[in-house]
Amino acid sequence: MWNRKCGEILVEYVKKLNDNNIRYFILRNYQGLPFDNQSKDVDIVIEPEKIKQAHTLLKRIMNGAGLEYYDEFRTGAMICCHGMSLKQKTAIHIDIIEGLSIKGIELEDFSRLYKNTISYNNLTVLQPQYETFWLYIMKVTGQKKLQLKEEYSKKIINLIRNEKEFFLEEMSHRMWGSYGRHIEKAIKEDRIDVLFKEYRKISKNIIFSLTKKKPVKVLAGRMEFVLEKIHRILFRYRKFSRTFCVIAPDGTGKSTVIDKVIEKINYYYICENKCNLYHFRPGIIPNLKDVFGKKKEEQNLEEDYAQERKKLEQAKPKGSFIRICYYSFDYIVGWRKKVRRDVHYDRYSVFDRYSYDLIVDPKRSKINLPYCVRRFFVALTPKPKVTFVLKARPQVIHNRKKELTIEEINRQSAEYERLKKYYKKIYYLNAEDDVDTISNGMLKIVFDNCLEY
Repeated sequence: MWNRKCGEILVEYVKKLNDNNIRYFILRNYQGLPFDNQSKDVDIVIEPEKIKQAHTLLKRIMNGAGLEYYDEFRTGAMICCHGMSLKQKTAIHIDIIEGLSIKGIELEDFSRLYKNTISYNNLTVLQPQYETFWLYIMKVTGQKKLQLKEEYSKKIINLIRNEKEFFLEEMSHRMWGSYGRHIEKAIKEDRIDVLFKEYRKISKNIIFSLTKKKPVKVLAGRMEFVLEKIHRILFRYRKFSRTFCVIAPDGTGKSTVIDKVIEKINYYYICENKCNLYHFRPGIIPNLKDVFGKKKEEQNLEEDYAQERKKLEQAKPKGSFIRICYYSFDYIVGWRKKVRRDVHYDRYSVFDRYSYDLIVDPKRSKINLPYCVRRFFVALTPKPKVTFVLKARPQVIHNRKKELTIEEINRQSAEYERLKKYYKKIYYLNAEDDVDTISNGMLKIVFDNCLEY
């Protein structure tokens, strides 16, 4: 994904940092930069006092480079900055980091780190041995799970074996007590596996040692980190959420289009799992078939749709009311749980069908209630930021899937058209276009509604 345009943006950004006397260094994976990148992004550590100025400069440069969209995700001391251009089919991901911190805990003074930098292709980078050492520290400290690529593991092991005294000295500044001596002994005896097997104990010891040296600073940093998370996830999650749904009669190619849009979102974010896909509802409570222990009930997607529709005549109002209350509860409570989780991990929440189907196609869910009652319950459910309706000629839809009659397709199409009277941010797209055309149109609308310009 990294191309000449990305390199030019990085060069311009570094020039502006130097012009404004902002000290920085690239943390790791700098080999090949600025025009070749071995990684998906670039991590730039900025002196803490000037992080706001550095952030403003980066946004301005991305905008000036003709990138139509900008997105950012703040986590602790790091701001993940994404610049994207659908016209140029270009995306760049730069993380700017305030000093070197993990979950609000400063691991090292910036000035001491800066003394150990060198110049590489007119970029300021950490010396190779410090780069590898801090790769290890950042990967083990404060992490629930050790996620270390094989190439990184080899790099760390080579450093310990070839620069043992250096590694011992740096570790001794960060560990404390008898456990620190235990790790020191393991390094001297070349029992390197201990450094990976006992990473949680090492992490706790490093954090304890830092707390012992600077208790007030560590406590303040931790509180700021936690409060930022609470603010984002509990109180402002709607602002930070990025949600959209796709609804249409069966046979319009809904699933194919959704898969393509997700693929393109991942492409522009240079990520493999930027989206969470939900089918019909959030799903925090089980299907009714599981509640009542029946082998075949309620999970209409797994049953023959034509047969399911015939059961509507047998659906009684009392059972239908219980069913719609059950689904509505899942939307109201499940949305808050699942979308908040997606906000926490900076992901898009994508729905294949949504509560609108309780209005348009109640037979699918075996609900036999008046229109006004169904619309009342749907009004209670949270709404995605963007809703897409795929439209096509009834005969085209019928030719793709025979489950629905021409008459039923016409009825559903009219109901989907009627939704725009009651709900905002509904976009109608031609499902007869090719998948790329439809997905490109959807992607632009999603970015227009969810991202900055």
